[in-house]
Amino acid sequence: LAGLDVPNVAAIVALRAETDQSYSVSRLVLSWPARGGTVNVAVYRPSGQQALVGTASIRGPRATFRLQSVEGRGNPPIDLRGTVESGRLVKLAGAAAAQRPVRAEPTAE
Repeated sequence: LAGLDVPNVAAIVALRAETDQSYSVSRLVLSWPARGGTVNVAVYRPSGQQALVGTASIRGPRATFRLQSVEGRGNPPIDLRGTVESGRLVKLAGAAAAQRPVRAEPTAE
């Protein structure tokens, strides 16, 4: 987990096409230092829209993280937790809703 003490491209998530087995960028994961031994983590779509944000705690070769969805522009509510050990995702758990709740129309004042 070297390099997480400076702003960094932490991961590029690829998606494999069923039709021709090619890959494309599905998500870009950026990280930057926070306080108290933690790292800020943000996940972006290729369009640049932020989808998830959270923090990771690092101890030796292991990082545990929690990411939550960013409100707006079609992001469903997501709460994601996981563990990365020696560069491999070893645990992933979370919850997501099918769609973000519809907000009521504002009332005239």
